[in-house]
Amino acid sequence: MDDIESFCGASEIWDETLLSNNTFPEFTDCFQNTILVWIPCGFLWITAPCYLYALVSYKGSPRQHSFLNIAKTFISGILFILTIVDIFKAISDHRANPTPIAVYLAAAIKLLSYFLTICEIQLERIRGFVTSGILFIFWFTSLIASVIPFYTLIIKEVYSDDILRFSLFFLYFILLLSQFILHCIAEEVSESSSGKYNIGVKPCLEVQASFLSRITYWWMNGLIITGYKKDLEETDIADLHPRDKSDQVVPNFEKVWKKELKKHAVRDIKPASTTPVPSASTSAKQRKMQRQDKIQRKHHFWEMRMRLNALIGYTNKRYAGHPVSEWQGYILAAGFFVVAIFQSTFFHQNFHISMTTGMRARSALIAAVFKKSLTMNNEAKKSSTVGEIVNLMSVDCQRFQDVAGQLWMIWSAPLQIILATVLLWQQLGPSVLAGT
Repeated sequence: MDDIESFCGASEIWDETLLSNNTFPEFTDCFQNTILVWIPCGFLWITAPCYLYALVSYKGSPRQHSFLNIAKTFISGILFILTIVDIFKAISDHRANPTPIAVYLAAAIKLLSYFLTICEIQLERIRGFVTSGILFIFWFTSLIASVIPFYTLIIKEVYSDDILRFSLFFLYFILLLSQFILHCIAEEVSESSSGKYNIGVKPCLEVQASFLSRITYWWMNGLIITGYKKDLEETDIADLHPRDKSDQVVPNFEKVWKKELKKHAVRDIKPASTTPVPSASTSAKQRKMQRQDKIQRKHHFWEMRMRLNALIGYTNKRYAGHPVSEWQGYILAAGFFVVAIFQSTFFHQNFHISMTTGMRARSALIAAVFKKSLTMNNEAKKSSTVGEIVNLMSVDCQRFQDVAGQLWMIWSAPLQIILATVLLWQQLGPSVLAGT
C-alpha cells in the first residue's frame, strides 16, 4: 500500500465508486498517468523490434522529403519538446504539491516514444514506405486515451485555476489530432515500392492507399464510381498488386519448395510420381494475419453479446428506479456501434487475406504443374494426357483457392462452440449439457 501511495500519491489506480457514482465517467489521476499512457506507448515499443527490422531489411528506394513527411517529423518534435516542458512544470509544482512518481514515469515514456516515432518516420522515408499501420494505431490509441483527461480538465474547469496546465494539454491534444490526420494520408508512391508498370497501365490502387484506406477499402471508391457512371474499360482497371503477380509468387514458391525437398529428402523420387504441393511456408505470414483477424472478429462478436447483457442490466436498473448514471447507457449504446465497426473491419480483412492467399497458391500451383509438364519423360507422358494436365491446372488448382477461405473453420469452429457453451453455462448452468 505504501508503494502504491509513493508511486501514485493519494490517488488510486482504479476507483469504481468515483467512476460509477458520478455525472460523467471520471477516472483517477493515477489511471490517467499509467494505463492511458502505458497502453499506446507499450504497443509502440512491443512492435518496435519487428517493425524496425522490417524497415531495415526492406529493399526500397528512398523518397524525397515531402510536406507530409516534414509535418509528421515536426509535430513529433513539438510533442517531444512539449513533454520536456511538462516535466519541468511538474518539478516546479513539486515544491507546493508533491508530484507522484507516476507523472515523471509517464512523461519519460512519452518522451522516448515520440523520439522513436521520429526515427521510424525517417526510416520509412529512407526505405520508401508510403504508410505505416504501426504508427497509425499508436497515434489513434494515443488520441483516444487523451480524450479522457481532456474532458476531465474541461468539466472540472481547470482552466480557471491553472491556465498553463490546461493550455499545455490543449496544445498536446491538438498536436495528437493533427498527427493522426496526417497518418490517414499516404505518401507518394515510389517506383520500387509500387513495382514496375507498363506504360499506359494504371498502378495498383491498393499500393498507393494509406493504412486507413486499406482497412476500409476506401481506395476502391474511384473504380466503383467510374463503373457507376459508365461501362468499365480495360484502361479503367488498375494493375495487379505486385505481391500477387506470378513473377513474385512463383520464384518464392520454388525457393521454399526446394527447401522442403531437401528437408524431406525426396530428391531421389522419380519425377513422374512427384506432384508439387504448396509448402506451408509460402503463405505463413498471410495465414497468421488471417488467424489474427479472425480471432479479433470472434472476440468482438462475443464482446457484443456481453455488452448486450450489460445494456439489459442497465435498463432493468433504470426501470426499477435504482440510481444509475445516464452516461453509462450512452457508453453502452456507443459500444455496440464501435464493436460492429471493428467486427466488420476484421471480417473483411480476413476475407481479403484468405482470398488473395488462395489466389497466390493457385498461381504457384499452375506454374508448378505447367513446369512439370514440360520436363516429363516419355514414360510419364503416356500415363498422363494433355486433358488431365489441363484439368489439374484449371480445376484442381482452383480448389486450393476455394478452400483457402474456409481453412479458418478448423480452429474457429471449436472456439465458437467453447465460447457459446461458456456463455450458455452462465445463463442456464448445468442444464446446457442436456442438449436439445
